[in-house]
Amino acid sequence: MVKAIEPKVISIDGSRATLYLSWRVYRISLTRACIILLGRPERVKLLLSSDYKSIAIQAATEVDRDSFPVPQYVYRRSGRFRLSSMVLVTSIWQAMAWDYAENYLVNGTYDEVKNIVKFDLTSATNERL
Repeated sequence: MVKAIEPKVISIDGSRATLYLSWRVYRISLTRACIILLGRPERVKLLLSSDYKSIAIQAATEVDRDSFPVPQYVYRRSGRFRLSSMVLVTSIWQAMAWDYAENYLVNGTYDEVKNIVKFDLTSATNERL
């Protein structure tokens, strides 16, 4: 019998695996810990559920469609991986019925078996701008 491994929230050098979302600048930011958990990949792929209520990130290769290169500054102590997309961020805000005057953050969970960091947007907390 294979034992299921519980996904867990991880902290690396004081940085939690966290996703920040900002409608004002149409940005999704991932902390450095998210990328390091995946094994310091050169590229990552963002996965979005069909209902826009969960996001996952996984390591990718150059041949993976829709993958993004990870800039080297991300691996420095204060680096973050940032993606900007008006369409994506607006779709998430509408699906979640979030307040446009707020920023949101979500702690991720790392699944060691799948080597993926998952974010449940229904557990997001908000921060007033």
